[in-house]
Amino acid sequence: MALKSPGWPPGKPYPAPKLLTKYGLIFLTRSIPLKRLKQIKRDNDGVLSGNMICFNDFFDRKKRGNSTRMDWVIAIDVETSGLNSLGGDRVVECAAVKVIQGEIVAEFSQLINVPCKIPTRVASIHGITSQMLAGMPTPPEVWPEFLAFIGDSTLIAHNALFDIRFIRAELSRLGMNLNNPYVCTLELARRRHPQLKNHQLNTIARHLLGTIPQDCTLHRALGDARLVARVWQGMEGMMK
Repeated sequence: MALKSPGWPPGKPYPAPKLLTKYGLIFLTRSIPLKRLKQIKRDNDGVLSGNMICFNDFFDRKKRGNSTRMDWVIAIDVETSGLNSLGGDRVVECAAVKVIQGEIVAEFSQLINVPCKIPTRVASIHGITSQMLAGMPTPPEVWPEFLAFIGDSTLIAHNALFDIRFIRAELSRLGMNLNNPYVCTLELARRRHPQLKNHQLNTIARHLLGTIPQDCTLHRALGDARLVARVWQGMEGMMK
């Protein structure tokens, strides 16, 4: 961060600020003036990760036709070969679900032929095996299409940092970036529903929706992305 504050030791990195708002724990990932940071904290209007967009601006000023951009979001999910995006684990499936004014209008889903083996213990969770990836499109084929699908929309994900880190790791291998703002439904659920025994996606979904919809296969990218979209709809009162 390039933030400066009177009395801060010269040359010492300023810690990345975080704001706890009604939208959850929001991380500021780009440099902003300290005066503006204080105003954000005072107004509690929040800042979205990634592109440092203020919620007030985000909701009220950036429009798509008659709809604010928070009415135009994309729920995402990835399935991986492990937990370490920097240690060689790869995205083996990605999915994105476009939600406009509370309605799912388009979907993207793809298995990805990556050069890695999927451990048996991992395959037992999402059901994806190395054999299933044979003959599937490769990362240079998949990720440009994924980026074209999401455009500059806000991304919604459960435990968003996990998905974002893996996507950015994949894109970095191709010389590409992900700069979309994003919101984490896990952090949002922890803040809005602290009474729940846990805040796993299926727990939140059952709390908000009553049951898991039949087309939401857990631990597969498209099923989880659909469920994230419906959890988001339930949280925002946009269920159709």
